[in-house]
This record gives sequence, C-alpha cells and structure tokens, in this order.
Amino acid sequence: MLVRSRRRCALCYGLKGDFTEKIGQIAHIDQNRSNDSLANLSWLCFEHHSLYDSSTSQHKNYQATEIKHLWWSNLKRHKDRFFKPKWRQK
Repeated sequence: MLVRSRRRCALCYGLKGDFTEKIGQIAHIDQNRSNDSLANLSWLCFEHHSLYDSSTSQHKNYQATEIKHLWWSNLKRHKDRFFKPKWRQK
C-alpha cells in the first residue's frame, strides 16, 4: 500500500491535484480495521484522515466512495507518475 500510494494523500491529489509526499496514515476505507485488503486501504494525510474518521455533525465527512473514486480515477489517468521510480521523474 505504501509503495502503491508513494505516500501521496488520495484526497489531496484527487481534490487539489497535490501530488507531493505527505506525512499521514493508512486509512481503512470501510472503517473496518480487520479488513486489510489492498482495495480497502488508502494513504491519507493527517488532516484528511482526521476529517474522514470524524463523527462530528457540524460538517459532512468524506465518504468511502469519494476516496475510492478520486484515488483510482487519478491512478488510471496518471499511472506513469505513480509507477516511475523517483529518480526518473522530473
């Protein structure tokens, strides 16, 4: 999961096009910590992970479908960026 994401936050990238490396955490998209399938894991920066796991009623949290859609659609569109070694990117 870490290699696949290259520590790029799925929401930063999907919402803002920010492809920079982020300090963050692995998020369980379905919020079930026992489900460690690769399709259920995503790298989120601390800010987005906090918002995703938040249970406040003051705002609408990010939904699992948003993370999956944003991550996978951008992965397909920019697959060369994700799978090129860092030393080959410029």
